[in-house]
Amino acid sequence: MTSSVGVIGLGNMGVSVLGACLHKGRSCVAVDLDRRKLAELAAGRTVVPEHGIEAILATALAEGRLQTGDTAKATRDCALVFVGVQTPAAGEQCDYTALEAVLRELASTSPDGQVIVIGSTVFPGALAAEILPIFTARPGLEVVYEPVFLRAGYGIDDYLRPGKLVAGTRNPANPPAVLERFFRDVVEVPARYVGYAEAEWIKMIHNAWMGLKISFANEVGALCTEHGVAPADIIDIAFGEGAWGRLLTRSHMKPGPPYSGPCLPKDAQILGGLLAASKHHEWFEQGVCRALRTSNEKHRQDLVQRWLNLGLGSGRPLGIIGTAFRPGFNEMRESLALDFIRAAQGVDAEVLAYDPMFEGIDRQAFALAARQNTFVESLYDTVSQPLERVWCDCEVVLVNRTLSDVERRRIQALGTVPRFVMDLYENGPLQAGRRSEVAA
Repeated sequence: MTSSVGVIGLGNMGVSVLGACLHKGRSCVAVDLDRRKLAELAAGRTVVPEHGIEAILATALAEGRLQTGDTAKATRDCALVFVGVQTPAAGEQCDYTALEAVLRELASTSPDGQVIVIGSTVFPGALAAEILPIFTARPGLEVVYEPVFLRAGYGIDDYLRPGKLVAGTRNPANPPAVLERFFRDVVEVPARYVGYAEAEWIKMIHNAWMGLKISFANEVGALCTEHGVAPADIIDIAFGEGAWGRLLTRSHMKPGPPYSGPCLPKDAQILGGLLAASKHHEWFEQGVCRALRTSNEKHRQDLVQRWLNLGLGSGRPLGIIGTAFRPGFNEMRESLALDFIRAAQGVDAEVLAYDPMFEGIDRQAFALAARQNTFVESLYDTVSQPLERVWCDCEVVLVNRTLSDVERRRIQALGTVPRFVMDLYENGPLQAGRRSEVAA
């Protein structure tokens, strides 16, 4: 086997791992069933936006360190293979169809000694019950589960310098030597080796806590406002600590929009299912973790209803600024904006939406960004609108992102303001000398 690293699945995780490996001078074999993604890669681009990836790919292609393939067989000469295909939510569990297909192919074609690292999210207990049995007849293959914690668009940096590096292995006291060498050479923090089950739970608990912080901050924000104190000041002081502080990071601890995107809602659903199945389910039924999904969903519904109430009956479109689930990223699946668009469609209301990732985008590029989600792909005409049209033509505008200086200047140059603005990101006054009723 060669020292090349295989990466199967060119979504958020796959592109991040691929970029980190290439950045560190590694040779890689990139695999995806979607040949359009492979064509983009061969041209030095990726469908998934990622800071720094273009320069990394240009160097790797020039040096001949990047190969591509559309089946897992392309990685059979690699000593180390990372698998990052999607495992979408299926109720309170995960759909492993794509992951299991890849792993079965690896089990039938990979040589003994290869280390297969699964980065896809899995349900606690799924490795033992569903994944590892695929390799029962191949004891010579080493399977590892690596829960990764990557920000969309900044995954390369997060993979190189993560807050924690965790690997679930068959024998944590004696992890695969090729994996240890890889982590030492590529990742800039020491690895923690644990059992499979521990790694599964670390992933779930980490993401559930991220979701919990957001819902908690929104509840605190509403309560403080009701009692006449500024929630931003309260939270800043309560959670602002120096080097000796014992509370966790203040990341996400700010009242605003509910959490959304492909990770936090899914993991909260999974944890909720585990709590319901516990022998302590009556206690958990009223607990904070169980209430996480209810709180977040109620917050989403309340925002959507207020937006509809402000805009319906005017005869004008309803507007949205910011449709991606994360600013600067071209992912709309499970974004908060979709809740508003679906609700408007349900009452036959027109929606005009702007996002810098989609403004003026052509249909083919938008179809790629939709990632095979037919509903998102159907929204091309809705979400590719210019900022100026959304701001000027709509009765109510939801501001679902932190506006850039350029966006603020474009708005200020218009000299007008919608009747209602729902600003979820505290952008402040957007028109000097002009007032708009603000509903947030």
